[in-house]
Amino acid sequence: MEEDLKQSLLKKRILIVDDLEDNQEVLLALLEERGFEHLFTANDGNVALRVLNNNTDIDLVLLDIHMPGMDGYEVLQKMTSNNRIRHIPVIMVTAIDQLQSIARCIQAGAEDYITKPVDENLLWDRVYASLESKYFRDMERTQLLAMQPNNSAPKDAPEASESLDTESDDTIENASVLVVHIVGIEYLSVRVSTTELTRILNYISRSFDLQAKNNQLEKFQSTATSYLVAGGIPPFTNSGSERCLAFGRAVLQYVSRFKEIDSVKLQARLGMHTGSVRTGLEGESRFTYNLWGDTVEFAKELAAAGKPGHIQVSASAYDQLADKSPFTQHENVEIAGGGEIATYLSTGEVS
Repeated sequence: MEEDLKQSLLKKRILIVDDLEDNQEVLLALLEERGFEHLFTANDGNVALRVLNNNTDIDLVLLDIHMPGMDGYEVLQKMTSNNRIRHIPVIMVTAIDQLQSIARCIQAGAEDYITKPVDENLLWDRVYASLESKYFRDMERTQLLAMQPNNSAPKDAPEASESLDTESDDTIENASVLVVHIVGIEYLSVRVSTTELTRILNYISRSFDLQAKNNQLEKFQSTATSYLVAGGIPPFTNSGSERCLAFGRAVLQYVSRFKEIDSVKLQARLGMHTGSVRTGLEGESRFTYNLWGDTVEFAKELAAAGKPGHIQVSASAYDQLADKSPFTQHENVEIAGGGEIATYLSTGEVS
């Protein structure tokens, strides 16, 4: 019986939520070594919640506390307040010096916790115990449901699914996409150490994350030299273009304050377009929430063809912002698949 239970638990679905791929890899390797067959990852809290709400039948969540944007504690709060997914056990993953936060998470409904660096035996014990508890809770729940008239399930019962369905694309007609292109990183990379470059990039990314969150924008893509956000994306559907503009101005001011580093002065070119986009989860085991469509590509090309220290916007974005902020008409830009389009520059140049 014990061996049968163990084999059943090894088939349970575990979602690992961590913004650092190295941390994901450690947990994946340790769990795969123990024989777990269905492991999934999400690189931030928003993606994790979308996976959990997407008819996925996840049995356990390993949730990092410290993440940019939505941290682990906020994810836990949203899970425990959602009737549909609050039954899923959560094990918090944290550094030793964050144990005070763990007490807060346990009080908020977390099942257990493990600390980094992760001990393999402790991880196994706590994952197994959490899955075993859920197994018997689910069995008891099934028995109670069988005793109800007509076997009717309560309204908060989660809907089971046979597979992880990630084909739920949503079309949004009036979204604004803003792309930031950092100029100078490629020159800086050959002048400073890898450690120093990583520190600078992390500092920039965290600052952009904070501005995106403050302006209720959804972050979709981030590389060493670019950063992409969108406004008008649920749940914040109003004033997307204005929020993108406010974010863009904050980014320009932030980058302008960077002092010259080893003869390299960082600058930013920004491009913005408003139009139709598609959003949805992508990936079979590593999930990301992504954005597609011509609007995205147009914004990227506007940033690439832009002027350092400015936000270059298309006519569709300008139409929504003309009475909100001063702009000057700029040269037309040739957009792949869109022909030649008129563009406008924000007049808030940062010196």
